Amino acid sequence: MKRQLPPLPALRAFEAAARRGSFKDAAEELGVTPTAVSYQIKRLEEQLGAALFERRVRQVDLTSTGEALHLATAQALDRIENEWARLRHDRSTVVLLIGPMAAGRWLVPRMTDFWKENPRIDLRLHHSARTYNLEAADADLAIAYGEGKWPQYTVEPLIQVEMTPVVSPTLLDETGPVGGADDLMRLPLIHERDRQDWDRWIAENCSAGTSPKTDIMIQDANVALHAAINGQGVALGIIQFIHDDLAAGRLVRPVETTVRPTRAYYLLTRPNWPMNPAMRRVYEWLKQAAG
Repeated sequence: MKRQLPPLPALRAFEAAARRGSFKDAAEELGVTPTAVSYQIKRLEEQLGAALFERRVRQVDLTSTGEALHLATAQALDRIENEWARLRHDRSTVVLLIGPMAAGRWLVPRMTDFWKENPRIDLRLHHSARTYNLEAADADLAIAYGEGKWPQYTVEPLIQVEMTPVVSPTLLDETGPVGGADDLMRLPLIHERDRQDWDRWIAENCSAGTSPKTDIMIQDANVALHAAINGQGVALGIIQFIHDDLAAGRLVRPVETTVRPTRAYYLLTRPNWPMNPAMRRVYEWLKQAAG
């Protein structure tokens, strides 16, 4: 007999919205847009002929029908999740969600050591800019860059970032040497996504009222660093990630100053995702490598 089930993507969207009390938060967890979540829930409501939520300005509340459906849905998904975790318990494959910057400049150079020490563990890297969404990537662990505010996960500090201005020596050949922090402001400053880190560096190192003459805004950290290597301006490089570029002479430090931003790299795990021996080994190795 054919099962008479509601659309499963719609049920998943409904359960996340009911649990989080917000279409926006549910969308972030599922890696979709709030509009997509709203559409899926609307499908359920149309099929039921009853409202599941009372919509408010910044949150949604379950109706009595919604509460009944949420109870059944949550219980079913909890059982599936627990059984899935149990079946994965003996797997030696570990999926790590990580951004391209941390992967290419920090993790990959260390992977040879990991494989030598752990030949039976298949560590798979899932690259994504959304490194705080383990569910969407079906990942076991994640290395995420931010301020550590991901309440849905267990968050462990991994790399305390320290930044320093870096520039291509060819650009300094054209513009002349830099005489200090204030003098650096005559060169184009390359920003990654926002001005937060450069503003902090300027406030800590430059005279009051000092500001750059030219700003270049780039969304991707790797691209920002390559722009500096290509002589397009000065970038703030993460010291832990630029050793090779400094050693090879692709970049130089025009001033010997650093800044510690509010953001850092964190190791994320799901609280209800039990660690098997392979996951535990990767978790401990990452902390050891960062330390």
